[in-house]
Amino acid sequence: MRKVHLFAEDFGHESFISALIKAVSHSMDECVEVESLSVRGGHGTVISEFKQYLRDLERGARKMPSFLVVATDANCQKYSQRERQIIEASEKFSHLVVPAVADPHIERWLLVDSAAFKQALGKGC
Repeated sequence: MRKVHLFAEDFGHESFISALIKAVSHSMDECVEVESLSVRGGHGTVISEFKQYLRDLERGARKMPSFLVVATDANCQKYSQRERQIIEASEKFSHLVVPAVADPHIERWLLVDSAAFKQALGKGC
């Protein structure tokens, strides 16, 4: 089983990205376990906690996951800037990191597909 550690801005990101990871892995006949490590406080908190997590990984204080997914919105900056911040923060572990940057907001991803919105949040839009 693959272990995925998720850093997300909030509960909406966590719900959506976790469901997406599970759907993709299921379609590939892979088993994954998603563990959310940061789901509050916005982009700044996500990056700060992600950097601390990477320091812990480097010194062996945490077990190495299969993937690290960092989910944030590009609402205040361009997509490329947000992606670069995530990649620059991950230096030695960049081979594990998957940036999930919604441009401009993750809510727009959900609104494009009302069935996905209802599945992720339990109510239609």
